[in-house]
Amino acid sequence: MGPSDLQRYERLLVEKRRELSSALGEGQSRVPTAGGLEGDLIDQANADEEAELQTRLHQTDGRLLRAIEEAFGRIRHGTYGVCEVSKEPISEARLEAVVLDARPP
Repeated sequence: MGPSDLQRYERLLVEKRRELSSALGEGQSRVPTAGGLEGDLIDQANADEEAELQTRLHQTDGRLLRAIEEAFGRIRHGTYGVCEVSKEPISEARLEAVVLDARPP
């Protein structure tokens, strides 16, 4: 993988990190409180379910951010695009899929 490829992936990762950071910030203000006493039992159950879903999405975004930070470390160390287990190069199609298909905000 050449320097221009690395720069491209780094730009894509920076953009994805920005999107996820923004989503995490917005998501915290949208998370409903679970166990509220407003509405009937169905409304309360729906609020609990929504709170749980938002919490899981928040956790997933946090894991994606950590993975992006780890990718920046691999770029700095010259090991980005190389499988950590087999030490073989990762195909560009796979790298594209991983960077571009991370959960959108």
